[in-house]
Amino acid sequence: FCKPLKYYEQEITLDPYFIGEYINKNVLVYPENYRKYISDIGLKDKDEFNVFIPNKYLYNTIENRERLVHGLLGNRNNYHPRKGIYTTKSKQLKDDICDLVRGLGGRVTFTLDSNQKYNIRFNFTSHKKFITSIEKLDKQEEMQCISVSAKNGLYITDGYNVTHNTSFITQIATTYAINGKNVLVISLEMGKEEMEHKVFCMTQRISEESYRKLEMAKKLECIDEFEKMVIKENLDLTFDDSSLNLEQAIATIKTQMKIKPLDIVFIDYLQLIESDASKKNDSRNNEVSRISRRLKMLATELNIPIVPLSQLNRGVEQRENKRPVLSDLRSSGSIEQDASTVIFLYRDDYYYDNVKEPNVVEVIVAKNRHGATGTEKLDWIPEFTTFMSQKKKYE
Repeated sequence: FCKPLKYYEQEITLDPYFIGEYINKNVLVYPENYRKYISDIGLKDKDEFNVFIPNKYLYNTIENRERLVHGLLGNRNNYHPRKGIYTTKSKQLKDDICDLVRGLGGRVTFTLDSNQKYNIRFNFTSHKKFITSIEKLDKQEEMQCISVSAKNGLYITDGYNVTHNTSFITQIATTYAINGKNVLVISLEMGKEEMEHKVFCMTQRISEESYRKLEMAKKLECIDEFEKMVIKENLDLTFDDSSLNLEQAIATIKTQMKIKPLDIVFIDYLQLIESDASKKNDSRNNEVSRISRRLKMLATELNIPIVPLSQLNRGVEQRENKRPVLSDLRSSGSIEQDASTVIFLYRDDYYYDNVKEPNVVEVIVAKNRHGATGTEKLDWIPEFTTFMSQKKKYE
């Protein structure tokens, strides 16, 4: 997340709130002198497929952009407050709204439905941690590039950053679903659409890099193929990206339980969940402890396993032996205490060059109240972001 971006004030004639309403076609009568200005900024006679947000309004002061958002949300034909979704048939408007929301420090995801409508979900929940600076490192680090197409845009990695933990639980969740289990994945790091794309690439053996380079029409074909696969295999695999705090996550889990009893729940990831403690002068340590205990109580109440991902302390980077241990769990010692099982992932070639076993991941069971602890090795297939048992040959 980023703090709201500050742009220079550009001269505008009409109130941003009015422009938001006009974009929604929510203004039927307006003064005659408005017509020329609307024509000058390019909005005159734009239909629902071609409407957009003029740059003067998209890149203006924070106050003017907030007024614009309020205008956009004023029309119930486009915005559905109960679902928290804004709909449009214009790809350009979809892109503009994503840029607008992110530039104001918000979070946004979108999907394209069968009626060729973009369903945009966004919120402006306050966050404690922001990107504050980007600094040059003394040593070279391998990293993934972000494609930049305009100098005045805000670029966020979304699901483009490679996270083995996310890939690990996504693969486990998909395997559970294929084996007839009802699975819920609550993702606070990646949007629902990105998670579905990840599952599609995993199951169809398509590299995520190749998928991102596809034209939109081809991507839509891939989404259709994914939906056909879900229907054919009768998969009960649900991704939720709307639960940003603890109460919303618990409500989502209980709602899904009423629809059809869940067999397992995954949460990506623990430290991104906010609780009521975030509104008080409480430490993050205590907040994470409270979240951890609530999830344990919920698992006991519903009699289902809940598997949250957790961050590790950066102290592991300073040790000679980089393999994680229980004390590396970040922000709270109660995670170790509350958890019935703790599993770590470790890859030697992430830290060292010329290792004996490249692309091999150690799955370390560091704690297990119901069985043995130990380490199992899996092959890591980076092009498909999947794991495979070393007992099987990759085809």
